[in-house]
Amino acid sequence: MSLIAQAGQQTKGRNRLTMDGLCAVYHVSHEAVLAHIRRRDDPLPAMRFGRRWLFDQERVEKWLERQAKQVRKRRA
Repeated sequence: MSLIAQAGQQTKGRNRLTMDGLCAVYHVSHEAVLAHIRRRDDPLPAMRFGRRWLFDQERVEKWLERQAKQVRKRRA
């Protein structure tokens, strides 16, 4: 079983990750994730249910790709 399958949950064919799952998969801290959620420009896509954060893995992957493109543009 993959780390993503262990860390998340399957919902109608989509992988949803919890905060702990996202941190485990991408090796980042809770504080780093919260900082990216709170950004004004292009925040990390997340859904909050009460005190629990959920992340759609597909949307997070697309967000990471956009971030990588922006970094490459700045370096060029």
